[in-house]
Amino acid sequence: MGAGTVSTYHMLNALGRADVLPGVAKLERADDLKTEYAQALEAKKRADQALDSAMHAAVDPFSSSAQYAVNNLAASQQDAAEAARRVNELKTQLEKARTEDPQKLSIPGLNVHICTLVPPDTPKGMPWEEVYIHSKLMIIDDVFVTHGSANVNLRSMEVDSELNIFHESMRVTQPLREKLWGIHTNGKGIGKIGENGRLDAYNAFIKWRNIVMINDEIKSSGIEKPHASLVGFYRADPRRTYLD
Repeated sequence: MGAGTVSTYHMLNALGRADVLPGVAKLERADDLKTEYAQALEAKKRADQALDSAMHAAVDPFSSSAQYAVNNLAASQQDAAEAARRVNELKTQLEKARTEDPQKLSIPGLNVHICTLVPPDTPKGMPWEEVYIHSKLMIIDDVFVTHGSANVNLRSMEVDSELNIFHESMRVTQPLREKLWGIHTNGKGIGKIGENGRLDAYNAFIKWRNIVMINDEIKSSGIEKPHASLVGFYRADPRRTYLD
């Protein structure tokens, strides 16, 4: 994880996968809701004050502005009720954010695996050590690839000195992606290529999910070696660090 758990949370949350970083996610979401809750309390206070003023103004039914006062009272009552409802709603959300683990979100058009790698030749009965790979690789549609030292973030792209290779050649990119996925999945999740010569991404997604699920079961037994290098990422530690 390094020293940037909060940045990692923001990335995972944008992908709908804050569920794999529950400790940090609960604290971050509670902080966001505390700010909203404090603002709602202030809004409720103002609404209650306005309602109190409206009630006093509506006491004299024979004043020249009696009808206005009645209308203002009704509007103030509605505003105060809405402010109270919002406070109660945020209070409930805040309590849940502090105690309940975040859930995986369904984002239309987006399917995401968050994974790490372990050595596939880990002997039976030995702990699975995560593999740390420092090079950065992004492949899009089996066409575009960037590979090098730059992270896809503000620091790498605009501040640090980095060196990456970029190109858009499918005849290079597709075999590279197939080779890489073959290594990660022990040849089980390379991904089918359709009649149009393009990757069937959904088919690959299902195979990766199966590999992750099998590895979860194997790892919990503590006696088998990995089914493949690919394992699901999960970090319950709530410690928050803020470096990029």
